[in-house]
Parts: sequence; structure tokens; C-alpha cells
Amino acid sequence: MLLTHMSGLKHTYSCDNITDRSKAIETILNETPMVATPGDKYNYSGDNYTLLAAIIEMASGETFENFIKENVLQPVGIRKEAFSGLMQEKQYNDFASPIENSTYKSLKDIEPSWGRKGRAGMILSV
Repeated sequence: MLLTHMSGLKHTYSCDNITDRSKAIETILNETPMVATPGDKYNYSGDNYTLLAAIIEMASGETFENFIKENVLQPVGIRKEAFSGLMQEKQYNDFASPIENSTYKSLKDIEPSWGRKGRAGMILSV
């Protein structure tokens, strides 16, 4: 239901600037309003992806980033990846960046947070 946006959670990004996984889960479960009974109707919610990322970490014992890299990206041939908050570790110059006048920040300038895990903050190049 999280992946198909049938969870009933309101469309929010409640975990921006939260760096602790437990706090992010607590915030979503306690502060994100329900707009429908789970399974009743489609309603996009960025928090669905954050919860999925947390589930991946807890079930796999790995970081979300490592799990996605090793189990999703590498098997399909993607060899260059970067995640927000970890972009500074990369030496790749071939990742797209916002144009000068853009209101969007480069992933290099975005601090790591659970608000980005799962829902945004990943750049890929083959």
C-alpha cells in the first residue's frame, strides 16, 4: 500500500531535516494525517517512500543507499549513483546539476535527511 500510494497517508514531506530514522518513523506515524482508510483510495504521499526506505533498512540490516545500490542498481548495469547527503563523497562530473537561475539546489548542497530517503535525492548515470 505504501508503494502504490494506497496507505491513506496525506501527501506531505514531514521528515525534511530529520536525520534520525526512529524520529522520522515516529513523525510520520504520529503527525501525518490520514485522508483515507488504507486500501480505499489512491493518494500520493512522499512519506510513503520514506517509510519504505526505513523498512528496507530494518529488514536488510543495511543502509537504504547500500541496499538499493547492490540489489537494484548494480544488477541492471547502473555503475554511477549518488544520494543526497552523500554526494560530497563522489568525484563524478557527469551528473546533472541545476542551471544557474534554478530554484532547485544541487544534491551536493542538500544535507542528508530522512525527508529525502526513498522519495528523492538520487542521481544515476550509466
